[in-house]
Amino acid sequence: MKGVAAGLLSAGGTWRGPALGAVLAAATAAPLALLPPVAARAAAANLLTLIAAVYVGMAMAGASRRFLVIQITGAAGFFLLAVLGLWLDGWWIVAGLVLHGLWDLPHHQHPAGVVPAGYPGLCAVYDWVLVLFLAALFGAV
Repeated sequence: MKGVAAGLLSAGGTWRGPALGAVLAAATAAPLALLPPVAARAAAANLLTLIAAVYVGMAMAGASRRFLVIQITGAAGFFLLAVLGLWLDGWWIVAGLVLHGLWDLPHHQHPAGVVPAGYPGLCAVYDWVLVLFLAALFGAV
């Protein structure tokens, strides 16, 4: 199996990771829905930076220096999108989460020994389900 579906499946070809990602995204969206719009946007911006930092932490746990530099560079880009989303428009956060979901997919094929099997699929689905919620939230604001 190749492409996006292969990137989403966890080791062994199961959908457990992606299913858990969808459940966790719904659990994240619920409290965001209760916040005032400005606070929800700030929380979503923080969430994007935290999500991006996870791979940096994994890289620090024992990957090569090259992998660490790649992850720090990617995290810096997502941080920039989070700041733009906080200061300018929440749609920058939505764009950041869409891109982070795409960023997750290559980690399935090249986990560098520190990314748990199934995590990239879980994270990509989490990102994209959260995108749907935030798009609805920001579209209504």
